[in-house]
Amino acid sequence: MDNLIKKEFDIYLIIVLILIVSGNYIGETLPCNIQKIMTENIFVKHSIGFCTMFFFITYGNMDNKLNMNQSLLQTLKLYIIYLFLSKNNNYTFIICCFCLFVMYIVHLYIKEKEMKKENDNIKTMYEKIMTILSLIFWIVLPIGFFMYYNKKKIEIGGSFNLFKFLVGNSVCDDN
Repeated sequence: MDNLIKKEFDIYLIIVLILIVSGNYIGETLPCNIQKIMTENIFVKHSIGFCTMFFFITYGNMDNKLNMNQSLLQTLKLYIIYLFLSKNNNYTFIICCFCLFVMYIVHLYIKEKEMKKENDNIKTMYEKIMTILSLIFWIVLPIGFFMYYNKKKIEIGGSFNLFKFLVGNSVCDDN
């Protein structure tokens, strides 16, 4: 759990993927055949999401803290967390996204303080905020996931498939 809270595991990077996915309206600028493939094939969508996350991990790793295998492993971990986050109810999704966004902002403040070599007390305070937000995230994420999982399992009944639930197309209802 310690590794999940510390900055070696940059969970707040998931917010970058969420922002990109939320802004998917630019897909219409791509060629029609590509739009069709991306619209109809969930595995292509997940592949693009995984590659996007990998890009941001490696781009943000210009100081070479991680080698290629470590970058791929971190991408896989973060993408799995993203899949769980995408299978949350509205309220827990918003709470988790808020935590990730604020964690990202706090991370930027910590980096700024490190670069300026400013007061360690302020940096310590930011690190405590980061830890609290991370704990909230890790408590709310599984709660929201299991609430949504149970709802879908009841709705779908006997034909419920865990793999399809996790990586299949989300069919949104009016709720």
